[in-house]
Amino acid sequence: MKICLITISVSKKYNILAESLIKSVYKNFLKDYDPTIFLIGDDSSLISSKDLFYKIDCLPKPLITLLRYHYILQVKEMIKDFDLIYYIDSDIEVINTVDSNDIFPNSSDEYVAVKHFWEDSCKTCHLEKNKNSTAYVDKLENYYQACFYGAFTEKFFELIEYGNQMVNNDLNNNIIAKWFDESHFNKFMIDKKVKMLSPYYAYPSFEPMNSFVKMIHHNAHTKL
Repeated sequence: MKICLITISVSKKYNILAESLIKSVYKNFLKDYDPTIFLIGDDSSLISSKDLFYKIDCLPKPLITLLRYHYILQVKEMIKDFDLIYYIDSDIEVINTVDSNDIFPNSSDEYVAVKHFWEDSCKTCHLEKNKNSTAYVDKLENYYQACFYGAFTEKFFELIEYGNQMVNNDLNNNIIAKWFDESHFNKFMIDKKVKMLSPYYAYPSFEPMNSFVKMIHHNAHTKL
């Protein structure tokens, strides 16, 4: 099983966080499979020689986030021969062992995604409410955080190609969805079979920790 883990990082701040992510992946993430890290960013020194790199330049906020699907499509030919592909935000850190039983899609699943930490307390505040946006929804059974997700390669690119097209459609109409790529991600997932991971796979770093937390998600207030 060939596994690729994609992350995107540009700028000094995010590269510091990406360095922590990459070290934690080497230590704790699917160690039995030795996944290849694919860094899309501006500093190739963050990864080892066995990994992959694609250079991009920093852009004003929120374009790096919004254009995430676009960047991944730029490297499609370089990763199409992997069996299983995950995307992970560069400001995540894997603090406990994550193995295949945790995050591999089941036979009945198409995608793996993380339930948003605040979903239960805010069922509607995350939704894209602009009816002119291609990401518009009036309700969702589950809301996923687009900081960590994965699928077998064919399904992974169905998501990426959809997201890229919808973002482009919105941009052509001068629209940016409320939560950028994540809004389109959740629209796509409405009718998909998803292995839903608990918020312990994207746990806010400022919340009290416990032994169940697998991955912490840093934010703008993280001290570097």
